[in-house]
Amino acid sequence: KKILSIPRVQFLFLASFLRFCSGLMIGVWAAPYYKQAFPDNASEYSVVNAFIVGGMGLTSGILGGYVADKLGAWIRETKEEASSSSGPSSILREFFDEQSIPLLLPIVGSTLAIPAWYLTTHAAGTTDDAFETAMFWLAVEYLVAECWFGSTIAVL
Repeated sequence: KKILSIPRVQFLFLASFLRFCSGLMIGVWAAPYYKQAFPDNASEYSVVNAFIVGGMGLTSGILGGYVADKLGAWIRETKEEASSSSGPSSILREFFDEQSIPLLLPIVGSTLAIPAWYLTTHAAGTTDDAFETAMFWLAVEYLVAECWFGSTIAVL
């Protein structure tokens, strides 16, 4: 009960809930969309999607935790150095500590997932290899979007 009273943990639960809802929405609506957009590739989609979800999701989760740990170590080391430098790294040092900087990773990943999702849903009818293009962008979307899990666990 005490841990749930910490504002950072409350925000983490809220953000995780919203991220999970968006992932669930994609999971529910992607199959009907791809079946309609690529009717000749419906069975191929199910196999490719399984590999994308498993492979890219796993890779993104592990890399997300790894990068979150590295960001925390980087901020700790740079705060120990002289803080007279300016630029993006000084802004990061000023506003984040080693516990909060890993939370930038899911923000950046979710932001990068927006254009990747747009590109995967708008690939239909663009080229002869539109299905492959859509699957490429779906894989990119999973790679950048699923990093939230590892970094959230690292912060908790």
